[in-house]
Amino acid sequence: MSKYYLEKEKYYWLKLLFDGLLLLSSFLMIYYIKRGHLAIEHNFRKFLPILFLIWFLSTLFSKKFMKVEKQNYFELLKPFLLSALVLVAMLTLIMYVLGWYYLSRFIIYGTVGVFLVLEIAFLSCIFFIFKRESEKKKVNQFSVIFFLIEFAFIIIVFMSLYFYKKGTAKLTENYQILLMGILFTWLLVSLSSHKFNIVKKENYLKTIFPFIRSEIIIISFISFFIFFFKLAMYSRLIIFGSLGLFSLLEIIIVSVYYIFTAAQISDENVIDIFHAREIEAEKHKFIDGKKKQAKIYDFHGFALKTASIKEKLKNVYLKKFQSVYKFIENNLNLNRIDILESEVVNTRILYNIEILENSSLAFFLNLHKINNFRRINQYFIEANKKIKSGGVFVGRFESIEQRRKRIYQKYHYVFAKLIYLFDFIYRRVWPKLPFFKKVYFAISKGNNRVLSRAECLGRLHFCGFELIDLKEIDNFFYFIAKRVKSPSSDKNPSYGLIFKHKRVGKEGNIFFIYKLRTMYPYSEYIHSYIYEKYKLNTRGKIYGDFRITNWGRVFRKYYLDELPGIINLLKRDIKLIGVRPISETIYSIYPESLKKVRIKYKPGLIPPYYVDLPHSIEEVWESEREYLEKYGKNPIRTDLFYFIKSLNNILFHHAKSE
Repeated sequence: MSKYYLEKEKYYWLKLLFDGLLLLSSFLMIYYIKRGHLAIEHNFRKFLPILFLIWFLSTLFSKKFMKVEKQNYFELLKPFLLSALVLVAMLTLIMYVLGWYYLSRFIIYGTVGVFLVLEIAFLSCIFFIFKRESEKKKVNQFSVIFFLIEFAFIIIVFMSLYFYKKGTAKLTENYQILLMGILFTWLLVSLSSHKFNIVKKENYLKTIFPFIRSEIIIISFISFFIFFFKLAMYSRLIIFGSLGLFSLLEIIIVSVYYIFTAAQISDENVIDIFHAREIEAEKHKFIDGKKKQAKIYDFHGFALKTASIKEKLKNVYLKKFQSVYKFIENNLNLNRIDILESEVVNTRILYNIEILENSSLAFFLNLHKINNFRRINQYFIEANKKIKSGGVFVGRFESIEQRRKRIYQKYHYVFAKLIYLFDFIYRRVWPKLPFFKKVYFAISKGNNRVLSRAECLGRLHFCGFELIDLKEIDNFFYFIAKRVKSPSSDKNPSYGLIFKHKRVGKEGNIFFIYKLRTMYPYSEYIHSYIYEKYKLNTRGKIYGDFRITNWGRVFRKYYLDELPGIINLLKRDIKLIGVRPISETIYSIYPESLKKVRIKYKPGLIPPYYVDLPHSIEEVWESEREYLEKYGKNPIRTDLFYFIKSLNNILFHHAKSE
């Protein structure tokens, strides 16, 4: 199972069985109230299997009993509410499609309503019995007391007005359904507006506002529903009288609560002066297991003319993003950044960046994720124009891995697989196909694009930036990049299935070798960065190269990525057997003596690596040196020997290129 999958809670299947028993109990309870007996009719015996099937599917979909970060009671409750919504929607759809209009709506929807109430009651007991003491001290917790009081108020007020109007407490079927509808609307609006997460504020209006807003929405929704469906048979006194009286009682209860807790509210806002500077405490990083002083970019050549941006960045711009502030502070000397040469925005509109003065900024921060820009390179190029040479650009993006993690955390893994597959095809494959590319951008407008870490960093380097640091914060990558040059003039960066690599050939001439793309787009522009960060493994390859795609590893394993090299063979850029065509970056680290011999001959499609199977970069050099010496003395015999030996090692000894 992937590490991104949500794990099942302890006693998962036992909890699922207990939940099913609650549903059965709810059905029997409502059926008995309606019919006065438990002799289940034939129509409802056909209905029950459908009810339990939809309940099972809605339970899987809503992740009721899956482990997920549940910070408060409302977070714990959301999956159960979602499951009830799905259950109601699916039951309604099936009843309509099958034409089962003769089934009692009170029994169907009453079962779901009572089932949800029983779930909430059981969940509330578990939550308050087993929650830790530390959780009890948290502010803004979901108030079960308010929830239960309001639930009782709605029923009492409705029943009282019904008795006053009709002279009896026995509800007719129409009013039973109406009461269930009011309760369900109240529950949905109340939970979605978070009004039971009581926020203790010094301002009375701010405390009571969520309740007033909730009441207005409930009354508006019920009014629209009655008017739209022309339900004139219902008494307006009972409907609006109940809602109005309930609203009044709610306001009174909240006001009393505010008055009796007002003294405690002011005590909770005392500033802890002993921890006020906690953000600035961490000034070091752990590198290679040792604690070293972080390298701070010092903005040499930049003069501080007015005031630095540091305090405003911390206390205003990034007040709600302290982890981001810490990341920036640990990498940049903020005291040397003039506030008049800084810009902090949260926008995907390119115009908001284009209107800035060229070469005017030492610091540019955009909190809007790069995935939402249709023309990412154009955005980076505009940022490059606005930033001075040596100035920095700070931004964020969501990588493929983070996107996958988000999807698998949001949905049950059964549904997450299907959703991720569709998401991958629609947002990753379509933009790279000629016809579908136009369809994709016409529908999505470039919003919420899928980006790999390698592609985003590659685009940054392509557009004239050099990465200072990269860090994952709250499932996003935040980067700090320095402007070092103008954007590249290269008109053909890697993006399609087949692309061209720059390689050092005979006489040191640069040529392009064709390959199936096994790396993410724009990966070639961060080759030097990757080499400096990860160095080489024992076989002369970059260790831990995150630029390689999953399917790219398969291509490399079976040499499929080398097939387009036949084009270079036909163009006579390379020969069949020879030293591997390497990039200028890798060529620069070779010993001078080997460099001189290397460029005397054409590189090859099949390198001597497959004959000697070296285990270190030094052994790779020695393998190539030995081949070149033999080739210089007897070219035909040497290539024939190396061809047969390479074929033998590849086919029977599983030699492969990593």
